[in-house]
Amino acid sequence: MRVRSKLENRSGQVIVLFVLSLFVVCLAAVLSIDFGRVTNTRARLQNAADAAALGAMLELWDQRVTGEDEGDARLLAEAKAAELASKNCDGTRVAVEFGEFADGVFVPLEDSVPATAARVMSARDPEAPGGPIRTSFGGLFGLTEVSQRATATARLRRHVLTPFSVYGGGLPPPGELTNFYNREEVAPGCFGLLNYDGGSGSAEEARRWTLHGYDGEFDFDPAWGYDWINGTTGLKTSIKEGVGYHIDEENVVLGTIYTEVEGQGSNTDFKIVGVISMVITSETFLTSQEDEYDYITARVVDVHYFSEGLTTDFRRNFLTLQLVQ
Repeated sequence: MRVRSKLENRSGQVIVLFVLSLFVVCLAAVLSIDFGRVTNTRARLQNAADAAALGAMLELWDQRVTGEDEGDARLLAEAKAAELASKNCDGTRVAVEFGEFADGVFVPLEDSVPATAARVMSARDPEAPGGPIRTSFGGLFGLTEVSQRATATARLRRHVLTPFSVYGGGLPPPGELTNFYNREEVAPGCFGLLNYDGGSGSAEEARRWTLHGYDGEFDFDPAWGYDWINGTTGLKTSIKEGVGYHIDEENVVLGTIYTEVEGQGSNTDFKIVGVISMVITSETFLTSQEDEYDYITARVVDVHYFSEGLTTDFRRNFLTLQLVQ
């Protein structure tokens, strides 16, 4: 009788444990539905914020190209951000800020200052059109809804317009390398650097334009398909700082394409027929003169000739659009 009693007690314990285990499994199963819904919505909100931030900056730039002022361009960019966010996550609330991104920090800018970055917050919360995320079984624990938010920051940078001009004869296709700067003079007294503003063409100017880009006005779209630009006699060593920087950063930089050269020295003119975007990959110096270039090598990214017309799509190739946060 004693043995039978122990067996009955053990059987009762197994039943209790089974019921408890079944309850825990069922509870985990139903809660996983809510967890999956919240996790999925979170991912969709992040996608919405990413797409909205990128789309807002591209729309802002496109509107500027068509002549809209900064304030109106921002309104249209906000509308584009809301549209893209909604496509990625229904019922999303979107907030957009425009500013600049520097040293890892986003800084808002007033409407009168052209923005170079957009920060977007996408949310499913009580203020969102779709409200917070409703739970199916969270109510068992007093949790009937969950608010979720995601943020993204996109930056738009214009590629540096360097004073380099590349000969168009035998130019390799995109993706291939070219030695675009040769130590041999392309014309007596001129080293193949362009003088975009028609000024003195100093070494300091060549240094600044190579490092930071030409900051003046330049017409990329002459109606007749080419333009004549004066060369500079600026020292070739003045470009060393900028070339090294772009190699280290793997930046896409812009140059021009020429087919003819006339004159010499400060009176040299280049027939500019197009624009080339490239990534400078290496530099080689003469062994006898460490500061004197032998040649500079770059990988061709894209080539465009003025005769083909300068469309908005190609203008976008002058830009780098990236998510930075």
